[in-house]
Amino acid sequence: GGEASYLVKDTKSATVAYDARTGISEVVPHTSINYGLSTEINSMLVIGRGELEEIDDAEQYLFKSKVHNYDIFDWTEDLLKLPRVPTALASFSGRIYAFDENNTYRINPSGFYIEDTLEGVVCIGPKAVITTEFGIFFCDDTNIYLHNGTNAVPIGDSIVRGDDNYAWQNRDTSFVPIVGFEPKRGSFLAFFKPTMEDIIQNPIQNPSFELMG
Repeated sequence: GGEASYLVKDTKSATVAYDARTGISEVVPHTSINYGLSTEINSMLVIGRGELEEIDDAEQYLFKSKVHNYDIFDWTEDLLKLPRVPTALASFSGRIYAFDENNTYRINPSGFYIEDTLEGVVCIGPKAVITTEFGIFFCDDTNIYLHNGTNAVPIGDSIVRGDDNYAWQNRDTSFVPIVGFEPKRGSFLAFFKPTMEDIIQNPIQNPSFELMG
């Protein structure tokens, strides 16, 4: 119930402005964004499928953080609207790759603009893509790919189709595949779920495949 007071003497000397110190205008109400996708490039965090009340269709945008400050976003300046909501993000060879249900977009992180669009090349989920020294390994509903920074090459033909109950075309599509990389043998790994019928008929088989790099 007491009171406290403090006398501040105004010396009328100006120091560095807030926006000059932080790179963000002082009128921006907040600098954090909830997000569902992310990738790291050039000491920045690029995020997608964000939630932001101030922007309509915010999940269709990409936002990039300040350098060395992965949790500080100037969403009034550092943003890029994609043609569709992204399904996955990856970075490789100095570029950002944003996937959606129809295309892949190669993005320049400095200017934050779309350099090129690869039509028909998609990724079906955020865990269905991984970046390695060999390129970007990812999958869609029809095949498994390795993107070398120029184009996407299908590398899953040997397991995509066939009479095998565990062929890619026969998997349970309600489960989004998970990909990985085994560095000791230089192998890409794709984990997916067979249908219940396949599990009953072949209970001892392992529903995963190793693709040699």
